[in-house]
Amino acid sequence: MKKYIALVLFIFLAFTITTVASASGAGGSSWKNNVSKYENIKNSDSRYNNRGTNVTKNEFERNLSTSGWNKSTSKDGKVNIYDRNGAKYAIRDNAKSTSGPTADYYKANSKKIDTKIRLGTTK
Repeated sequence: MKKYIALVLFIFLAFTITTVASASGAGGSSWKNNVSKYENIKNSDSRYNNRGTNVTKNEFERNLSTSGWNKSTSKDGKVNIYDRNGAKYAIRDNAKSTSGPTADYYKANSKKIDTKIRLGTTK
């Protein structure tokens, strides 16, 4: 199951791979590939799997929406919740431990966090 979740997360983050073209002075074009990073940043004392990515909160949410995840908002308005087929992402602007945006991933029909994804943390 862990391999499946890692594969799902990898495929999802692969949506953020973009190719940007810029014109060169000679009339040709040069290409720059921007690649999403997804790194294990779990500390030995952490209760959860922790991953860091250079994908921003806005990019992450846009990718979920375009991938068919359904969006709702928590009662207090502080958490965006995306669900599909029983799995869920809960996305907040500020994690208590990192003070940065984070996405908590819940496996299908689980009430426990499986993976915390720290958004915009890697370069």
